Amino acid sequence: MKTTLFASPTHEAFVCHHKADTVVVSFAERKEPPPAGFSGEAMLAKSPHAFCCIRSLTNDWYVGGDFAACLDAVADAIRPYAHVILYGFSMGSYGALISAAALDADRLVLMAPVANIHPDKDRRWIADYQGLIGGRSAADLAPRIPAKTRVICVYDPKGPDRGHVADLKAACPVQVILTPRAGHMVFRFLNNGGILGSVTRMLFEPQVDIAVAQALVRSSMRQNSYYIAELARAMSRHKLLRRLVLRYGLYRFPGDLPLRLDYAGAIAEAGRFDRAAAMIRAVVAEKPTAAVSVAVIRALAQYAEQGGSPDAVADLIAPYASDRPRSREIQLLYARFLRHTRQFDQAIGAHESFMKGGPFSAQGFFERGLIFEELGQPVQAEANYRAALAEAPDFRRAAQQLARLKGHGARNNI
Repeated sequence: MKTTLFASPTHEAFVCHHKADTVVVSFAERKEPPPAGFSGEAMLAKSPHAFCCIRSLTNDWYVGGDFAACLDAVADAIRPYAHVILYGFSMGSYGALISAAALDADRLVLMAPVANIHPDKDRRWIADYQGLIGGRSAADLAPRIPAKTRVICVYDPKGPDRGHVADLKAACPVQVILTPRAGHMVFRFLNNGGILGSVTRMLFEPQVDIAVAQALVRSSMRQNSYYIAELARAMSRHKLLRRLVLRYGLYRFPGDLPLRLDYAGAIAEAGRFDRAAAMIRAVVAEKPTAAVSVAVIRALAQYAEQGGSPDAVADLIAPYASDRPRSREIQLLYARFLRHTRQFDQAIGAHESFMKGGPFSAQGFFERGLIFEELGQPVQAEANYRAALAEAPDFRRAAQQLARLKGHGARNNI
């Protein structure tokens, strides 16, 4: 039976007690707009373990004011259990890491781990918690992991979380399961391969065989549409190869809606605008809840970038003009559609909702730089590229645009 342990405007926690030696404590990931549901609740309800679920209602990365009180309530509730496993993805992984000592964890199962949220370590989500960590150092925000705790990380070895895994390895022994091409979206990668539950339950077992779990991930890639889509995305400079990979993906997974939308974007690149618009429209008709989604707006942005008429997709783009809450990625892609269709004022207005610090602010400044270049205002464009680099110093495209602009200006002054 579910028993509420803590409830406040910022955090919630509950426990389900069983006659078991092990309790699994899950920490919810971030969600836009918040809050996320309790992570793994349905899966854990089918497991032999007792379990406790914690979530942040505000995407505060578990550094908000009353999280300590929430953690105290959880610690009291799980004290009778001999073994404690903490589990989380992304923001949830950070919650698990910083709670390891307080909950006396025996094992941490971390999907797409984030080991430190200090801006010197990671700025991807700085807007979520910048006001909560003022004055705290990177050392202060690093987790304190007990010597007895076994740490297992599931991540993409070439993805954006590899630096966090390297930091964890420097601090304690870490076992890894690799998910190539997953990027940060390890949950989606495992789910699309049909093995999210299997792998996760395997990592909760008393004796974990990392090699068997890795083999399961490897074998699942043959039937993983997300892997194929990311493989195609990596071929963006090779348009024909990209279309061939996506066509193969559609042959293998004809009902996969994100693949169909990616293919629509790819055929727009080939100038087949009517067919691309029809494919996007068919997906939205089949799944109306996808009308406002990353996959749909990405396809529409690609369509517009290649010169497709905005009038032909006016019905598809209309829902994005509302004030309905949405993720930063959706809003960025919508702003990009507006730029490609030369609706510059609307594009700049669309930037405002996600320019709150970090990489998405950098993307907004970059988009504005491109707009000012289109308008023949190189000074304003240069200022925005510099602002993008101030937010994300490793933003290569902004650095390239700035160098090109400065080089062009130097040639004009000769």
